[in-house]
Amino acid sequence: MDMSKAIREGRDRLGMSQEALAERLGVSRQAVSKWEMGTSVPSPENRRALSEILGTGLQVERETAPPVPLRRWKRLTLAAGLLCLALLAALGWILYSAHQDGWPPEDP
Repeated sequence: MDMSKAIREGRDRLGMSQEALAERLGVSRQAVSKWEMGTSVPSPENRRALSEILGTGLQVERETAPPVPLRRWKRLTLAAGLLCLALLAALGWILYSAHQDGWPPEDP
């Protein structure tokens, strides 16, 4: 079972609201909501506290953020790369056109 599901099921089993769980952990209700949606993971300290409160073992395979932000960075990197290529192509065309028009003028 993944962690987000374990948190939600454990909280539901105890009849706790997200707000009540957040208060016991000293975090915001939004943090609990993000954990349950799987968009973020609790810190190791919060995982230990959750395990004690919910009576479950919460193990995480990775300490990384979910892949959504990574996809954004990939898109931004791709967009920046394409913009650089377009600017280089435009600069090359300008220099080529200027050269064809006789620029820079040759010294006599």
